[in-house]
Amino acid sequence: MSLFGVLNSASTGLHAQGFGMSVTSQNAQNATTEGYTRRDVRLAPLAYSNMGGGVEVRGSRRIMDSFLERRLIGATAAESEGTARQEALGVLDRVLAEMPGGLNASLDDFEAALISLTDRPASAEVRLGVLAAAERLSTSFAQTARELQFAHDDIEGNVAVEIESIAHDLEAIGDLGTRIQQAEIHGNEASDLRDQRTQLVRELSEKLPINTVESDNGGLNVLLGGLSLVSADGQVAKLSTRPDPATGDLQIVRQNAGLDEDITAHVDGGRLGGLLAARDGALADANAALDQLAFDMAAAYNTVHSAGFGSDGVGGRDLFSTTATATGAAAAFVVSTDVGGDPDRLAAATDAALAAGDNRNALALAALADDKTVALGGTESLQGALSRMIGDAGQSVRVAELDAAFAADFADQLQAMRDSVSGVSVDEEMISLSKFQRGYSASLRVVQTADQMLQELINLKR
Repeated sequence: MSLFGVLNSASTGLHAQGFGMSVTSQNAQNATTEGYTRRDVRLAPLAYSNMGGGVEVRGSRRIMDSFLERRLIGATAAESEGTARQEALGVLDRVLAEMPGGLNASLDDFEAALISLTDRPASAEVRLGVLAAAERLSTSFAQTARELQFAHDDIEGNVAVEIESIAHDLEAIGDLGTRIQQAEIHGNEASDLRDQRTQLVRELSEKLPINTVESDNGGLNVLLGGLSLVSADGQVAKLSTRPDPATGDLQIVRQNAGLDEDITAHVDGGRLGGLLAARDGALADANAALDQLAFDMAAAYNTVHSAGFGSDGVGGRDLFSTTATATGAAAAFVVSTDVGGDPDRLAAATDAALAAGDNRNALALAALADDKTVALGGTESLQGALSRMIGDAGQSVRVAELDAAFAADFADQLQAMRDSVSGVSVDEEMISLSKFQRGYSASLRVVQTADQMLQELINLKR
């Protein structure tokens, strides 16, 4: 091999080692950059010839485990779903907690007032106390129903916001897919674009339970339960919301062939899935249980109260008023206008002739607290139904907390595994940098030696 061949070989070494230092430097500088994937240098030997050999730079490569990345996407969606569900259901702990002025305390106060009425049925003060306790109970029902409705409306608002954010992410992922394909078709490096897309996919998985499939040309299919959200050629589905014709709750729809397709059932993960699960699950169950309790309570007390007589000798009056069916009963639960704030109309007696001092109907009203045939289709007492409602709500919150904690731990484990493969270790990069630096110095020494030898040959010709 000629000296010029030696110089050519050394120049490829200088280029290759310089490229290696550049890639290593980029790794080190992005050690804390979220979503960055470590690169390694791809080198290959050049075939030996009269012009020398050397080394060929074939670019850099992102170090990643595709299977691990897909698992991390799924774990991220599960963690976000649990967290969102837990946060959305936090209202149940607050609203149904046993505290002064709460529904449980108001029911206890009302039952205590009825017991007092059995002792002093002729007392105007006691009668006023019963009516005041009944008013507080109706207020507690209304406040609890209102808080649950606020929570429902908050979820609906968050769903609409998430859909707007998701639409932006989908557009960005589709655009990056097109740019990646264009860059790689022309032989350009697209690792940075791929990192951006990977990070966007991960952020999208926090909102939706997606799957991804990469095509051979660098395009990315983003799927939701088998439905395409982003195609490999960059086509993006249009997502929006609309009210359910039956319930009025927001549905998630995808525009397909000019028609809106309801895809709500496919949204079972991510923050959006957590919000929908809370809305349609524990929150809806608590609201239905509250309405049923109010309806059963009104029916039970009205039946007994209307059979008795007030101190004015008149009977047939309802104590409470609410809706004709259980739906919406809690919000509509009020003290009946039949009683109308007049203590004389409170039916403590069973005999109109003895109305002033008769307490037998008051005893029947007080006995309803422990009657296990008045609630939940005749299978539970009013206190038992309330306790079950509170217990079920608390259990739903605890399950959401456990699900969120388990999913977070699992996601952290996968993230650690991912970081061990794709993350940057500054110490390792410094070792690589030193290695490339020594290689660069060696190639430079070859250039200097060849140059010295050429100078000596030139001097021999003089």
